[in-house]
Amino acid sequence: PQLLVVAEDKDNGIKLTEIQNSVKHSTTILISGEKGRSSCPEHRQCTNRVYVKDKVCGVLTMVDTVIAWVNAKEQIAWMWKVLSENHVRDTEAWVEISGANRYLTEDNLHRQAKQTKAARERALFKGTGRDVGAEIKQEESFDAQKKLYKGAVPLNCAVVFLVYRENAESLDLACDLLCNSFGTAKVVRERNIASQIWLETLPITWRRILHSSSILSERRLVLESETIAGVLPLTLPKELDSQGVEFLTNRGGKPVCVDLFTHTQHALITGKTGSGKSVLLWRFMLDALSQGIPVVGMDIPAADGESSFKVAIALLGDSGAYFDLSRASNNLMEPPDLRDFDPEERASRMKSWRSFIRNALSVIVMGRLDAPHLAQRVDAILIQALDVFLSDPDIIERYNLAFSKGWKSPEWQDIPTLKDFSRIVTIARLNIQKPEAIDHQAINQITSQIAALLVSPLGTAIGKPSSFSPEPMVKFYALTGLSNDQDSYTMAVAAKAACLRVALSHLKSLFIGDELSVLFRKDGFSAMIGELCATARKDGLSIVLSSQDPDTICQSAAAAMIMQNISYRITGCITSNAVASFEKYLSYPVEIIAHNASESFFPRRSDLYSCWLIEKGGRFWQTRFYPGEMALAAIATNQDERSTRRVILSQYPNTTKGQLQGLAKFTRVYVAAIKQNKDLSDISGEIENVSKEDEIKDKETPTYT
Repeated sequence: PQLLVVAEDKDNGIKLTEIQNSVKHSTTILISGEKGRSSCPEHRQCTNRVYVKDKVCGVLTMVDTVIAWVNAKEQIAWMWKVLSENHVRDTEAWVEISGANRYLTEDNLHRQAKQTKAARERALFKGTGRDVGAEIKQEESFDAQKKLYKGAVPLNCAVVFLVYRENAESLDLACDLLCNSFGTAKVVRERNIASQIWLETLPITWRRILHSSSILSERRLVLESETIAGVLPLTLPKELDSQGVEFLTNRGGKPVCVDLFTHTQHALITGKTGSGKSVLLWRFMLDALSQGIPVVGMDIPAADGESSFKVAIALLGDSGAYFDLSRASNNLMEPPDLRDFDPEERASRMKSWRSFIRNALSVIVMGRLDAPHLAQRVDAILIQALDVFLSDPDIIERYNLAFSKGWKSPEWQDIPTLKDFSRIVTIARLNIQKPEAIDHQAINQITSQIAALLVSPLGTAIGKPSSFSPEPMVKFYALTGLSNDQDSYTMAVAAKAACLRVALSHLKSLFIGDELSVLFRKDGFSAMIGELCATARKDGLSIVLSSQDPDTICQSAAAAMIMQNISYRITGCITSNAVASFEKYLSYPVEIIAHNASESFFPRRSDLYSCWLIEKGGRFWQTRFYPGEMALAAIATNQDERSTRRVILSQYPNTTKGQLQGLAKFTRVYVAAIKQNKDLSDISGEIENVSKEDEIKDKETPTYT
């Protein structure tokens, strides 16, 4: 209602401006309420609680703190450890600090020292020996006086906790639990003037907490400046990013976010089967789509052709596409669409694409042939051939027509391919003035290898116009039919070409590699991923890889390039045998990673969350991830889950809207089943009930013409 703006000017100094948005006082608006219900707090003749909106509030005060802490770290984290317990929720901690009277404090300490001295003398006079309690108090008094003389400042500290619950019974239980959670410190519940102390905690009141209500005695703690940090609720888990995929810390439930796109970072997700890797990967994909960032990914489908993301991508409609690279074609010579970039950026990105194509062709042509002199000449001829190929007017016109007319057009089918490139590689077209024998040998090697590739099954994969649209925001490629290392590497090159094409066509993009452990054992594939990780940041490409353990990646040929460029390592539940791998390859402390192998780290299906250990820069966060219910249903991978989902989706029209309605129906059944720990094969009756409910709702919904 009233906004105060403080502006600092070099000439005029500090200037205060009031912006009045309402004639009413802010307190009037605060208690006026909404939806016809007043928000004014009430005590309802109860002295030990306050009724605020739909909640009941209890007030607790700290009357004595801990005598001493082991070290400064323990002191600062003391309050956090209490407030981060699982039973603590809907609780506010209010701490108000003000300067205490130094002379009065010193006088009290002097009097305490005199009293303890008199108590010791009285004990000796009566013959009872030493008064240990008096000696301890005297030492404490002397220590406090020493601190004051060394510069410590006495402070009045009022510590109040406000606990909110739904009813009085649960409030009493919550207050008792919190009072008994502070160890040697003493926290008691206010039984007489709870409403008054609650008002004192409001920042809009002038009264000091526990001051105006303490007429006969001082209820505030008197602490020196070195001790005061122990009661301040300032400790929190260190933040990761301000936005992104949200996790909640196990202790305290504080949101921490993982953002891969603002600064183009990479992540590695590890965990055993059933830990929830696919669901988390899908959440990263949704985060990218929400920001208009395209996604390209690779995975290895099951024997029946099913994949974790196949159904979910299909539900995206025209925005998603899932391809089997062994059946689809992916034109290796298709450049990225750079029409939206300025000339300087376009030239830079085109240079990156040409460099990749040159390396890819060099790998295809030379294979595993160990002939350095020939390889050097082949590379030189490829550079020259690419320059001639991409500057040819006919080639340029065919590229422009293909992109302007779009996918499925006749012009797209006439887009230049690897076959057109091989025609360029001749002595005459390259204008080699004085060809040597090595030149003829290199040209023969290039043309023969490309010709052999084009007539092989892999020729369809990379030698024909792309059989998928470049427009979908999500493109996923299934890697199947990889019979040998050379085929695997060629398919890896084709997949990288598709990824790089997307990355260069957009300012930012996301690459997903799901369960590629088998392919990491092949040197060619690991080298491709390593190069992608090393060079992706400059192209705005974020990478997320998933694997069951770090062994396959860290033992691959490109382990250094991959692991040194990973910013986030996110680990779910693992087997006890995998603990040694994380200790060996990632240098994780055993006492930290061992929690991931315990039962407490298993996904809680009944509560719809999975547990994850996030590591960044040597710091660790133990967190929980709560996926959306429909996202969880779309990524369900169990055999029974797939068959049940297939049955329900078949009952709806094969349109995007119809399939989403079917997914919503499956979600209700699926979530209810996993919360009750039921098998999906036993809920056919529930499916029929949900179908009948949907029919009734459709009949009750009025239609207007």
